[in-house]
Amino acid sequence: MVLARRGALDDRDPPGPPWYERCSHACVVADGKIWLMGGTPVGTGTANWAERMDDVWSSADGRNWTRVGWSVIWSPRHGHTALLHNNALWVMGGYGDTDWSWFPLPVQSNDVWRGDIPRPTRCRVAWRRYE
Repeated sequence: MVLARRGALDDRDPPGPPWYERCSHACVVADGKIWLMGGTPVGTGTANWAERMDDVWSSADGRNWTRVGWSVIWSPRHGHTALLHNNALWVMGGYGDTDWSWFPLPVQSNDVWRGDIPRPTRCRVAWRRYE
């Protein structure tokens, strides 16, 4: 929202994107869009490091977002890397599952996933593990 000169809120601006507040996520610019993947939810100003996300969102303008994946095939994670290579999205590493044996400690991942960017005939990213 934009603060007007008289102190009133200007409701011409939308309140924000539809995805949850987060940190330690990854973003890539590909196919004329911003792609946001995974991360850790931040609801009260602090991160919940025992919880991770596995959603994928895209936007052509940074204002209007579309969820193109929810509970994707790769495990929920934060602190991962994402990049564009050969017209595909790649997600690598980060912190995945949690080891609860002593303390909620995130386990490091060393997996690599390739996601083919959706075309007009398909609305979701087609992910597969790269080995």
